[in-house]
Amino acid sequence: MEKKFLHDEDIDAILDSLDGVQRAEAAPFFYTRLKARMEREYSSKGIAGIAWLRPTMAFSILVIFVILNVVTIINRKNESGKGTEKTTTTVAEQMAKDYDLSISTY
Repeated sequence: MEKKFLHDEDIDAILDSLDGVQRAEAAPFFYTRLKARMEREYSSKGIAGIAWLRPTMAFSILVIFVILNVVTIINRKNESGKGTEKTTTTVAEQMAKDYDLSISTY
């Protein structure tokens, strides 16, 4: 692709075309109405605008967490009472078992 560079005359022509442009004017009281609308929307939503902070949603999430905790506690109690014998092992014995390290005597 060939790049096209503008000459000084072209740049001057483009800049001169902007001389007649006037600054855009807002309608009367536009900023006052905009500010009032923004404040009204902010005050109506506030923190409660976030869905999960509404009381019904927060209560539902709390109930789900409580149910999950109760189920977890019940499952842990059932697992510990299933007749599995607990033996006391030292840290070194447990590491040897985990890494399949055994002392072999020949």
